[in-house]
Amino acid sequence: MTQPEMPAYHHLDFKQRPEPSIELHTHPDSLGMLAESDEIEPLRQHLGLDQQFVFDGEVWGFGEAANIEPSDIVQGWINLRYRIPKYQDHKNSRSCLSHKSLLPFVASLAYPLNAFDAAIGTNTAENTLPCSKDSMQYLTAHLNAHYIESQYSSKITAKVLPSMIRWLKGNISDELLEGMTSSMYSAYSNMAGRDYSGSPSSFRAALQSARVMQLTVPGDAAGLFSPYDNYKQPDSSSEIYDLSPHNICDSLQQLSLLAGLAYLGGRAVRTSTEV
Repeated sequence: MTQPEMPAYHHLDFKQRPEPSIELHTHPDSLGMLAESDEIEPLRQHLGLDQQFVFDGEVWGFGEAANIEPSDIVQGWINLRYRIPKYQDHKNSRSCLSHKSLLPFVASLAYPLNAFDAAIGTNTAENTLPCSKDSMQYLTAHLNAHYIESQYSSKITAKVLPSMIRWLKGNISDELLEGMTSSMYSAYSNMAGRDYSGSPSSFRAALQSARVMQLTVPGDAAGLFSPYDNYKQPDSSSEIYDLSPHNICDSLQQLSLLAGLAYLGGRAVRTSTEV
């Protein structure tokens, strides 16, 4: 994807009420530039989506995946509220939402997130980021929206930036980890239904230190993990690190992990004392 020349700074958040939702807070100019991109239609065709892309000031995405609201984090920004799709309890069939049925929703999230991630870049230096609390970038995420039958196509990766590392050093707590875990379980349960959600113990957020993070969801050791070298290296607030996926093979896992990251991001930006 062409890296857009735009204000790519953004914040993720997760709300459990009134219904589980992933929030993406950003500057309205960012979305305007993305919505005018000539890459949307090729993306829609490549993914085989029937839904048209909509951006009309009230809704955003393929099949109107998100509602547009004023941001309650940064004045002048807007919030894309992605309400987690809910499984349908049919009379003769109880089944969780499939990757294919979730594809328009995932694509509508992935499009801005991936563009922002590319624009900010993997080698972002600390001095290139804004210094104010309102625009401080804490993390980025990248989603693979492609649907490939019987392949591990539902990848998610993330970058933990220096601002988050500094924040985590003074804010790791049982309450934070419980909030991240609860967010993942809430998102997964909404999509899977009670019969398919598994035990809450299948969901876990762990922070051994600011640079050693693990998020796990149901599956074969499925989750997001810090690099192995982070376990051996001393803490450093000046180094970005990646969270890499292991055995993420469906969108329920993918979106649940994003919910846990979004909760972490929201807590950081709402409680940060950096100026």
